[in-house]
Amino acid sequence: MNWCLDLEPLIIFMLAAAIISFIRVFSELIFVNPHQVRIYNRLMSEWRRKAKEAMRSGNLRQIERVKREKTKIDSLAMTISKMRFKSMMITFSLSIIIFIIIAKYFAIPILVPILGKLTGLWYFILCSLAWNSIGSIILKLKGYE
Repeated sequence: MNWCLDLEPLIIFMLAAAIISFIRVFSELIFVNPHQVRIYNRLMSEWRRKAKEAMRSGNLRQIERVKREKTKIDSLAMTISKMRFKSMMITFSLSIIIFIIIAKYFAIPILVPILGKLTGLWYFILCSLAWNSIGSIILKLKGYE
């Protein structure tokens, strides 16, 4: 068994998963403003609380006020969605390109010490989960949700 040849897919999958995770974190840092998202989420949750209270009380004046504020709240939600969508589309587009490049290694059996033999695809999924967990921790420490 030639270990040099057996390590090649391992390194390729690990690097591919790391690159995709880096792209995700980097695009979130560029396109998503965590301070703005926190403020908008707070405003939307306050509005939802007011809407529930208005519906429960049956007060027509409160219900009308809540309905007038709905367009503003919808606008805030759309702004957050746009920020996240840009980040998601960049990550998705580049992930597809990387996925196509490494697809030829997916059928190769890989020995993982605890789990035994896995196909390359499952090893790539495990690497992606690990790297994305690290990326999520980094984003959380930076103040992102």
